[in-house]
Amino acid sequence: MLKVETPIILTSYNLKSFTAIIWGLLDQVQSLALSAFTKDRGSFFHNAAAVGRVEVSRTGSRVITFHETGLWTSPDRQTIDFRNIYQWRLSDRDDTIRLTHLRYGTDNPVHLVDFTPLRPDTLQSVQPHICGSDQYSAELGTDGGGILLSWRIRGPSKNDVLNCRYSTEKKTPGHTYEN
Repeated sequence: MLKVETPIILTSYNLKSFTAIIWGLLDQVQSLALSAFTKDRGSFFHNAAAVGRVEVSRTGSRVITFHETGLWTSPDRQTIDFRNIYQWRLSDRDDTIRLTHLRYGTDNPVHLVDFTPLRPDTLQSVQPHICGSDQYSAELGTDGGGILLSWRIRGPSKNDVLNCRYSTEKKTPGHTYEN
């Protein structure tokens, strides 16, 4: 029996990259839920959780800005309000997303990390963000309509994890917040 192997050539089939999937979801985010796990058991953020909302704005097709507001709650029910402004920027090559913090305004962004594909379902920071002697590394993934952002913070006095779930739903299920 003669066996013939013919290569398959896909000419008009376009696989949607995971970067494109994340980028499409970023534009739909409406709320967030955070959980923090810190090495310092005396810290307010040790096993703290937060909920909040996200107002999304777009500048062209490659820049999305998150205006986040919410409330952190410690295990003993103390609370702290938070506000953040983050900017997500899609690279010209469509395979990298840059995350910056706009704590000093749009003219002075603080570069945090650039995300690039690690696996078919995960984006990972190319290099850690350095803040003093601490290193912040991050991964992005999805879970049924939401985006999962996980930070690992390592340093002389830190061994922390911060998990954020950005939801495309108006309120995070099971949580209420006023802001």
